[in-house]
Amino acid sequence: MISDGAAMPLGGQDGEPPEAQPAAAALERIADARATRDVLTGLPNRAVMLDRIGQALADGSRSGGCTAVLSVGLDRLQQINAEHGRPAGDALARRVASQLAGALRLMDTVGRFDGGEFAVLTPVLESPIHAVDLSARLITELARRPRQGDDGEGVAASIGVAVSVGGRGTPESLLEEAGAAMRRARSLGGARAEVFDDSLWLKVQQRWIARQMLQKALDERRVAVHYQPIVDLADGRVTGYEGLARIGESDGSILPPGAFLPAAEDSGLVVSLGGQVLEQACRDARAWQSPDDTLAAPSVSVNLSARQFRSGDLPAAVRAQLKRSGLDPRQLHLELTETAITGPQPALIEQLRQLRDLGVQLGLDDFGSGLVSLTQLLRLPLTYVKIDRAIAQGDGSDPSSTQLLTGAIGLAAELGLRSIAEGVETDAQLERLRELGCDEAQGYLFARPLPLHELPETLRDHNKRSSWRL
Repeated sequence: MISDGAAMPLGGQDGEPPEAQPAAAALERIADARATRDVLTGLPNRAVMLDRIGQALADGSRSGGCTAVLSVGLDRLQQINAEHGRPAGDALARRVASQLAGALRLMDTVGRFDGGEFAVLTPVLESPIHAVDLSARLITELARRPRQGDDGEGVAASIGVAVSVGGRGTPESLLEEAGAAMRRARSLGGARAEVFDDSLWLKVQQRWIARQMLQKALDERRVAVHYQPIVDLADGRVTGYEGLARIGESDGSILPPGAFLPAAEDSGLVVSLGGQVLEQACRDARAWQSPDDTLAAPSVSVNLSARQFRSGDLPAAVRAQLKRSGLDPRQLHLELTETAITGPQPALIEQLRQLRDLGVQLGLDDFGSGLVSLTQLLRLPLTYVKIDRAIAQGDGSDPSSTQLLTGAIGLAAELGLRSIAEGVETDAQLERLRELGCDEAQGYLFARPLPLHELPETLRDHNKRSSWRL
């Protein structure tokens, strides 16, 4: 590229042959497009939307006008991806992009951020009520059956509305507000619009503070892992530990997971968080590995988020941690929740199979909550299930609860999977689980999650095979 009248060397810049110049220019244009556009739909990406929202707010501060940002979330995109494959979901996203663009004014902007999440900017509105009217119109437009010749059916969408009058707020805060309203719309059943209000503002502020706190903790590597023992119900032996994330504060206090896990999931920081937990858990488990090969060393269980599977490189990351720590892969247990499985999801199942090939054992958390079908369960390369605490904590007085627990334990046995009950807190619950044939259990009855060095001596002396006697 020539600038300020500089001479171009013969053959192009830096001696490029003339025929390379068009190709180089094309590559430059592609790079520029990728920096500003969503690759799938061609819509503006987050960076462009933030810039345009900022311009609208600046205009609003001068004119006192009204600006609105809408967060549009497709309610069933994840299910469509799971049932029909990623190409079907991509086709749906492109169709929705076209529908949204066709329903807006020339001065409005629609962008796409990730998956089924779109954003709409309406820089000039007569009043906030017009933003609500627009959201209702968009819901109706997306729900309409496609024109003849198009594939598929109407789309259910949840929309969150955030309004700025006189330039209030920042581009980031408006997107946060709209996103919070969209999530509330989805939690209320979807296919509806919700407007950001004072109660949501408080939640957004809390979530924003939690996100900043978590990012700082990750940067400073203040993520700690606390361990809760898993006990064999036949002989009381500690067979393993579940590693649970905690955040250590500068004053020595420990933040519980509820203070940061929701923000971690929303922001995507759960991937970095999961990586640090996995690293520490592997290192700790290697330290307690028995030097006597005849003694089975306790396992360590680590929870996985659905987000950790999205990049497709989770098996490689686990392999690297195992190699770095020297941990026997058989000691590492990885758990995913039922909420992470909404369909066959071939890509996820393939990663699970690769993990099993490493020698890692896989478990399904929250088993019995009713989200996973038997067909889906059969496809998963599992070795155990963790029975949801709401089912395991029954006292036997409710016949339907007893039937559910009995069915969960029996189904696991029929499939050749170990059953582990979570949340055991009383002797009565423990005895009931033993009578029903549950294999293992964990809960406050045995120990709260604690740093490894604070666990009772009977739980830490693995070389002597000390047991928690029932």
